[in-house]
Amino acid sequence: MENSAAKSYQKNLLTAIFILIPLAYFLRLNSYQLIFEEPRRALVALEMLLADNWIVPTTNGELYYNKPPFYNWILIGFVAILGKAEWVIRLPSILSLFATAFIHYRISKNYIGKQAALFSALFYLTSADILFYFSLLGEIDLFYALIVHLQAILIFHFYQQKKWHSLFIYSYLLTAAGVLTKGIPSLFFQAITLLVIFTLNKDFKRLFSFWHFAGILLLIAGGGGYFYLYSGYHDAGPYLARLFTETFSRTGMESSLMDNLRHFLNFPVQLIKISAPWFLLFLLTINTNWKSILNENPFLKFSLWFCLANGLLYFLSPGTRERYLYMFFPFIYSLLAFAVHEKTPAGNKKWIKYFYLFIGITVSAGLAGIAVFGIIRQDSWVYIILCLTPGLCVAAGLYFSKLKSNADWILAAVMFILIARTGFDMIILPTKKEHDPYKADAMKMSEIIGKEDIYLSGIPEHKVDDVKFAGMYFTRYEREEPTYMAFQTSFYLSRFTGKIVKYTRDENEKGFYIRLDDSKDQTENKFTKPDSIRIYYRFNNRLNKQDQWYILYKYIR
Repeated sequence: MENSAAKSYQKNLLTAIFILIPLAYFLRLNSYQLIFEEPRRALVALEMLLADNWIVPTTNGELYYNKPPFYNWILIGFVAILGKAEWVIRLPSILSLFATAFIHYRISKNYIGKQAALFSALFYLTSADILFYFSLLGEIDLFYALIVHLQAILIFHFYQQKKWHSLFIYSYLLTAAGVLTKGIPSLFFQAITLLVIFTLNKDFKRLFSFWHFAGILLLIAGGGGYFYLYSGYHDAGPYLARLFTETFSRTGMESSLMDNLRHFLNFPVQLIKISAPWFLLFLLTINTNWKSILNENPFLKFSLWFCLANGLLYFLSPGTRERYLYMFFPFIYSLLAFAVHEKTPAGNKKWIKYFYLFIGITVSAGLAGIAVFGIIRQDSWVYIILCLTPGLCVAAGLYFSKLKSNADWILAAVMFILIARTGFDMIILPTKKEHDPYKADAMKMSEIIGKEDIYLSGIPEHKVDDVKFAGMYFTRYEREEPTYMAFQTSFYLSRFTGKIVKYTRDENEKGFYIRLDDSKDQTENKFTKPDSIRIYYRFNNRLNKQDQWYILYKYIR
């Protein structure tokens, strides 16, 4: 009877969690304008769509080299079907996160059990850095994490099933997708992960099989095929050079000794930041017999070595950001979840309950603080009450809780964290960059511009890509990029007008122009301007916290 009651508690908790997940991730997702790298990703996709050219990425009509276009193709599909609203730009990132968690559960449950697989997926979905920061952004990294995670877990899964053709074909197709998403790093992931699986199993002969060479040919056809098509439009050399420098400029060999030292010290902090609050549960596994676990479970052994072998590259790269490491965490959480669920000593069970209490108290206090912030800001009382209510429910749940098992306490902690995100959504989310004028300025300018063409004018920025590695210099490519204007402005103008804001070095075309206001007196309504132009609007694009005033104007012809 007691076991039946425990299952009922878990069923109720899981029902609440699966209701809260979409609510937490999608609530008020459209309440703030594009920020950080979002408008760059959105602008590239929108320009490819407007130009009806899916091969050549551009920004302001000029060639864009920093990333291949696979993610942009995905984004184009969403934009074409659902429109250009902010939530649509963010949708591929969130769906990639959900897909990673779901795939990890479906495959890993065969090797670590349903409960541990479920915990690892839920830990990933509720990691603080992902839940409260990166899932709010329509950027490339969660999608790339999905590709690399799927690439790695399928290599393990198909090896266990002895399906060599599937192992090589699918993993190299995903490698090609990764190359066309983020460039060279996917080649390292594929090479290192294959070495890990075949070294662990002492099965190197598979590396010389027909299917391995077939997979390599697929990679060449997929990745190389795209650049061949690109070369039909423009020289692919500068593009490939930029992808090379994007990758290797972040490594320790291209960084100073102090940069390397700072990164070595900061790397553990990055891992803790991503895995909060679940890293605290690792403290309960200090006395766990990890050697026995790894020897008994091939999936966990693979998970550890996949993270160590591939993670070493990031440990040695001072340019590493937290978001570059997301693909490792489903595997890290598998190790944690299995150890906590299957191997927790009886004496540690009370600490899991204390962890649950800590999460509950923190969440209820945090929601109260968020509600107070909403009151101070004079937000809608509807949202303030909706924020306070779950906080009170969490506090009441802590007091009246009848949960007894480790699984109950962990699932309840997951639920509390998702509740915290809903309060964050209601009060905090709309305040993100709420005073940024980009969208409002673009909307006003689009009303002025109407159906006419629009151009960005100004002195181009000279850029150089030196292709070098480990002190060896290969070649140099020089290029010119459009004069600075915030990607938010370009995206919103293209969104509202349906036209690409094209960069021009000359001003001979009919239509409106935008350029930096370089007049000496930049006080409002005072401009030094030629008599041949009429100024329609003036706006501010801040750069490095400095005002950068621009004007929208038209020639009087």
